[in-house]
Amino acid sequence: MVLTPLVTGNVKIPVVAAGGIGDARGMVASMALGAEGISMGSRFVVTKEAPVPTHVKTHILKRNENETIVTDNFTGVRCRVIKNKFSENLVELSKNNTSPWEIMQSGVGKIREAYVEGDVEWGSLTFGQICGLIEDIPTCKNLIESIVQEAENIMESMQKKILAV
Repeated sequence: MVLTPLVTGNVKIPVVAAGGIGDARGMVASMALGAEGISMGSRFVVTKEAPVPTHVKTHILKRNENETIVTDNFTGVRCRVIKNKFSENLVELSKNNTSPWEIMQSGVGKIREAYVEGDVEWGSLTFGQICGLIEDIPTCKNLIESIVQEAENIMESMQKKILAV
């Protein structure tokens, strides 16, 4: 809500908004803030074509926005992940004043462990609060088509509201 208009107001190139966008509402909001397009990386993890084990997609589908945390220094920067045994361990390491290097080392290979090997407890499920918006596992084609249709409906509804003022 702040970065997109700040960036679009200060550059002369197309801006793609990202982070926390999981549906048509996020797309419309991003474009209203000046973005030319959006990136929905996490949302596309939970599609039929994503090369992620089905049980991992289902696990994410069952999570809500309150089941994520921001980790300390996982990859040198803070990172939002779905809560599990791995993330709880990261929190403990941080509480015990473990060095950032050791914390980072404990995370080596953990994204692969989650998204390729399918370990939803000890893998790192890097995923934002949009998990609370996800209700299905569509094909990419169906996801895009539904977002475009919903965005058109939102824009039409907004136009009616504006004209009514």
